[in-house]
Amino acid sequence: MPLRVLLRRRRPPIPSAAAASFFTCSGGGSISVPTPPPAPVESRNEPEQEGSLAQRVERAASVCAAIRGWMAAGRAVHRGHIFHAVNRLRRRRLHRTALQVGSIDQAEEIWGNIKSTRKLRFTEQFNSILSVYCRHGLVDKASAVFKEMRANGCQPNAITYHHLALGCLKAGIVKEALKTMEIAKKEVVTKKVRSSTPWLETSHMLLENFAETGDLLSAKRVFSELNESKYCRNSFVFNTLLKAYVKAKVYEPDLLRAMILRGAMPDAETYSLLGLIEQFKT
Repeated sequence: MPLRVLLRRRRPPIPSAAAASFFTCSGGGSISVPTPPPAPVESRNEPEQEGSLAQRVERAASVCAAIRGWMAAGRAVHRGHIFHAVNRLRRRRLHRTALQVGSIDQAEEIWGNIKSTRKLRFTEQFNSILSVYCRHGLVDKASAVFKEMRANGCQPNAITYHHLALGCLKAGIVKEALKTMEIAKKEVVTKKVRSSTPWLETSHMLLENFAETGDLLSAKRVFSELNESKYCRNSFVFNTLLKAYVKAKVYEPDLLRAMILRGAMPDAETYSLLGLIEQFKT
């Protein structure tokens, strides 16, 4: 159903008390009209609350699907809330894509435009520029953004600490990276966060860095986090873990069986890595 059709639809009006008294006193038989339920109190900042229409739009496959689910639950649909949800979704996707795909200079230019046009109120906004700096190992700039985030009243989340841990690894500060990951373990990670693109991409990058250095223990730890989100069903993720075994020169049996049981399909790279791991069998 097109969005403009959904906007025109309205819920049937609930009979008021005056209408009920009219039908009761109109000479005919008494008509029992059920008392309408009390209308839910809606705050002005409803689009920012948990489970709001704006957040449903971000999670749903399409805007129309989110609106249908919202209306099916008996919730009121306001034109302003819909426009707010669509614009917020479009703005966040645009900022995230522009910051991650472009170069550092382009990302800083976009970040400067964002700061000059609107107030920074969301942790996700700071995480976008943090991901750029941390992927290039610019720890000093990432630290400055982190301080600015705290100064603006935004609380860092698990994705923030994963970005910082990746930046430390890129800069060769392994101890600080491990400490940052310990801090990230204390953060509450919801199912929505674990299935988000920033979380999955950064976690896989952490896995790649640990695999390159042969830190098998840390690689297994990151892999277990990815396993909770079922991201390990992708063969390239499991192959990254196999690279950690090869770099660490450690043999472990039944790796192929474990891969298949997790739902990942082995490919040519998988069998090549397993052949290398077999050499470390004693």
